[in-house]
Amino acid sequence: MGCRATRAALNLANGV
Repeated sequence: MGCRATRAALNLANGV
């Protein structure tokens, strides 16, 4: 359940 949240946070940081 935390994997999805972590991936989303990394995706946002990488997208910026």
